[in-house]
Amino acid sequence: NLSGDNFMIQTNMMDPSNFTRLDRKLVDDSFLSKTSLMPEGLLDTLDAEEIKHLMTFLLSRGDKTAEAYQK
Repeated sequence: NLSGDNFMIQTNMMDPSNFTRLDRKLVDDSFLSKTSLMPEGLLDTLDAEEIKHLMTFLLSRGDKTAEAYQK
């Protein structure tokens, strides 16, 4: 997250509200990560109903008023 003169970096996906602030002037280069925040193999640990709930959440972008939640 770019905020003014700082990058706000999430370093622990288990604590999504915790960010590390980094001065942009100290960064030589930046790029988008090619790695998803979702841990590899996560779907293997979920049953069909849990996967359905996850997909509904992702497709609706967390908006509980979205059509996907009405089904």
